[in-house]
Amino acid sequence: MRRGDAELESDNFTDACRSYLMASRYYWLALFETTLRMTERRRLEDAHEGAFRTALPSLPHATTPFALDAGDLEVAGYLFMPAGRVNASVTVLWPVGGSATAESSYWQIVAPLQDMDTAWLVFAPNTEPSVRAVVQWARQQPGVDHLLEATPAQASRQSDPTFE
Repeated sequence: MRRGDAELESDNFTDACRSYLMASRYYWLALFETTLRMTERRRLEDAHEGAFRTALPSLPHATTPFALDAGDLEVAGYLFMPAGRVNASVTVLWPVGGSATAESSYWQIVAPLQDMDTAWLVFAPNTEPSVRAVVQWARQQPGVDHLLEATPAQASRQSDPTFE
């Protein structure tokens, strides 16, 4: 985080972003330590999310964080638009599994595919009510036209008329 702050002060936004993303990743990896107390775990979870959110303004693509209520669940995630674009031809819904977070999934999902003409909705938790809440929210966002669910565990819902 200190390296990112120093890069930001030097107006080196790309390296600052990279440093914040790496800090977020390191905090997430630290969460796999099995001897953590609940207070330590919460502190690391907050640091993981905070470092990621600090990187958001410097990402190469427009990113909209969101938090929604889905019954008794809170759904949190991000809408990542293609680099340099506000509109996308396809928006992929990607609910993350239990061993990941919306923030940790950035490296596996969004970063490798950011040059595609596709928007990504990455969120947790992966439940039927959360997917429905995100679909409803997404339909109101500019540039989100065609929704496609990409995770294999959810593929059976692609025949549902909710998904275009």
